[in-house]
Amino acid sequence: MFSGNKKLSNTINISNKTHTITTMTDQVNQRLLKLHSSGLYNALTPEQALSLFHETKAYLNTAFQNVLLDSSKELYDLAELQFYLALITHHDTEAKLMLDRLTDKFGHYTKSQRIAILRSVYLEATTVPQPLGNDKKDNGSNNNDSTNGYQEAAKFLETLPQFGKRIDVIRRRTYLTSKLTPGSGSGSAGANAAAAAANEYVKDLLSYLDVKPSDNQAWYELSEVYLKLGNYQQSIYSLQQILLNVPFAYNVHYKLATVYQSYAFKTLFDFSSTNNNTKKDSFNYNSATIERFYTYYTLAIKHFLKSVELSESYYKSWAGVFVLTKPLKFKNKNLLTKFEENGKTEEYKKLNKLAENKLKEIVEKNWVNEENKQLIEKVLATE
Repeated sequence: MFSGNKKLSNTINISNKTHTITTMTDQVNQRLLKLHSSGLYNALTPEQALSLFHETKAYLNTAFQNVLLDSSKELYDLAELQFYLALITHHDTEAKLMLDRLTDKFGHYTKSQRIAILRSVYLEATTVPQPLGNDKKDNGSNNNDSTNGYQEAAKFLETLPQFGKRIDVIRRRTYLTSKLTPGSGSGSAGANAAAAAANEYVKDLLSYLDVKPSDNQAWYELSEVYLKLGNYQQSIYSLQQILLNVPFAYNVHYKLATVYQSYAFKTLFDFSSTNNNTKKDSFNYNSATIERFYTYYTLAIKHFLKSVELSESYYKSWAGVFVLTKPLKFKNKNLLTKFEENGKTEEYKKLNKLAENKLKEIVEKNWVNEENKQLIEKVLATE
């Protein structure tokens, strides 16, 4: 009887230890998976990256021996994390080992987009640079040690037209293009190179959206690129395409409002600069300019209001309403008259007070963190 109880006790102890080890393993697993999905491993210090590399390696060495874990998707996500950590910490052999494991799981790079991208990253990081000859002078182009890696990775992706319209491959190819563009550093040459890369990205995104027009993320990225290029109309159009798919996206209405706001003031700036006006008469806008400004300005407020209609606690849009409905102080009388004739002066007074009260309420009810509270207080303090 005693012997039986002892065996039972030993079994319980072993079971408890197994449960504890399993729980600890699950915690490590979830922490590593979070690092992988967030991409935060790219922001680690060299020491932290090296420590994480060894931790992940030890975890995977055990996990790959477990028959049940060996087929799980999460395990291969961690293998991908280890692949990147190995490259970051210059463990190229370990990176190749992880790439081979992932290839065995997901197939050859000609059949797997995921493997194709990983292989291009491996080529970029591990290609041995060619030493510059004495006759090759530095002409300001991007002829650094990494250039050959970018070239090899770009050439590799060019051999895989079957993935040419996949969004992840498009992003990867555009990144490599920007690195290979001559003069992609600072100054006007760098700006021109960046613009060229952005235009190339626009072409790729448009090509992709022809195939998958419902991809809201791609439309948003297209809007951002257009905005950087100063193409406000196309940026607005791209955001409008998202709202056709998800009309209740309050954050997209907010973004659209900010673009309209920028476009409005850009209209005034363009008039002053293109007409070579002196400081004295730089505010003598013509009727067409006043009409465009009024249209974009009021559309900005409209979409800020739509945003808070959909999400009452979205402080960013309330801040937008508060700022744009403050007493208008335009130096051009015709511009002021345009707003007064359309009843906007009184309307904006009411909206401004409403926005002020809402922002104060958001702070008082702790709907935002301390950092955002401070931002709101700064907005409310503006004259």
